Amino acid sequence: MPNGKEFNEISRAIGDLEGTVRNGFYNINARYDKSEKRIDNIESRVNKNESNIDKQRGMMVMLGCGAGIAVSVATAFIKKLIGGK
Repeated sequence: MPNGKEFNEISRAIGDLEGTVRNGFYNINARYDKSEKRIDNIESRVNKNESNIDKQRGMMVMLGCGAGIAVSVATAFIKKLIGGK
């Protein structure tokens, strides 16, 4: 059976170990929280960029349709002026 001095040293060592483990978990949780915030920030930025890309694609489709219609009308008009069939 350990005497009082040995018991105090064992208790101190266990306390140090407990503090180290608690501090380690605190640091791990802090890093995890920081990583989660970064991931959320990246996801929102990616979603915003994808949304802008989709809007740009839609605008390009509309411009392409408008240009196609304008060229068709201009071609038909010029064909009538020239007297083609």
